[in-house]
Amino acid sequence: MELLVKETLALEEKRDILFPYYVGYTFFKENNYQGKITHKEAILAYLNYLSRLAKTNLWSSKKRKETGKPVTREMYVAKFRELNSDSITYTEIDPTTLNLDGYPIEVNEEMMEGTELTAEELFMDGGVYEEAFFNEFHGTKLSKKEFNLVNERFFPLKDKLIIYSWNSEFTNYFNYARVGWGAYLWSVYDPRTQIFTIIEIYLAEQG
Repeated sequence: MELLVKETLALEEKRDILFPYYVGYTFFKENNYQGKITHKEAILAYLNYLSRLAKTNLWSSKKRKETGKPVTREMYVAKFRELNSDSITYTEIDPTTLNLDGYPIEVNEEMMEGTELTAEELFMDGGVYEEAFFNEFHGTKLSKKEFNLVNERFFPLKDKLIIYSWNSEFTNYFNYARVGWGAYLWSVYDPRTQIFTIIEIYLAEQG
């Protein structure tokens, strides 16, 4: 499972331009697909990515305080790449009982539940994905046309996609969103390109 660092980090800068700030897309290359277990591995790799991102952001903030200047994009990416790729903590306790800030990220693998979906179910008009994308309490200036363009960009050929919807209770990362308007998580594998796309929608209360 290889995180596509360049593509994923570049997309972080497009939040609230291509898609709302509370929506995320993360990409992995996987050439040894083994069904549902590989989807689970992709979700865990995604959480490791989030943990590395949080650590990089903390380092960036510290550097800015020390120097009075923001780090360059090149420095940021270099720091991200050097961090340990396995940085989440595995636990046997119920993560929903942990801290609301969701960091450090803890995971109870036994609580992970994935349900297979068809492309028609994920992308259906008025479906869960679309409704969460246009969450009424957060609001977005993006239109249905732009939503469709995002999906065409990431999923141009939908007929062969293998998709799982995941619960959010297995990790404390989503605790804050659960006391707001919820968290949504999907793993989408395209066997033609061997690319996993993780879609996350994090609907926390706005401060």
